[in-house]
Amino acid sequence: MNQVRNLLIVVTFAAFAVAPFEALAENEKPSGTIRFTTTSIGFIIGAEWGKGTLTLNNGKSYNIRVRMLRVGMAGIERVDATGTVYNLKKMHDFEGQYVSGSAGLTIGGGVAGEAMKNSRNVVIKLTSTQIGLAAKIAASGITITVGAQQY
Repeated sequence: MNQVRNLLIVVTFAAFAVAPFEALAENEKPSGTIRFTTTSIGFIIGAEWGKGTLTLNNGKSYNIRVRMLRVGMAGIERVDATGTVYNLKKMHDFEGQYVSGSAGLTIGGGVAGEAMKNSRNVVIKLTSTQIGLAAKIAASGITITVGAQQY
């Protein structure tokens, strides 16, 4: 019973930690969309890596790479994520470190929502589907880099 209570406390904390990012983007016009797939593996410290696409409202698309380090993750999972990007004024502002906090359990599959923000106030709101077996009560440092524009 204490474990369930502790998990609920952590999940609630993670929701409140992400809530300011969600509220920040709520009244903003979207700048574009993001889609990526990652694979993660870990025991206490987890690593996640993958690739995807950033599509701006003007129709331009860019290849992206996603790298993540999670503290407090155990297991293996594949994540397919889609989301909306806010506050992106210049492409240079998109790359870099994003801060995110989350808690969850994946047994077979699951769906999650997450918001993250970088130092240039670019906010990304994601919805993701996970497949695998993993538990995480994790703070994340997410690094996104942009590759060549797609044609």
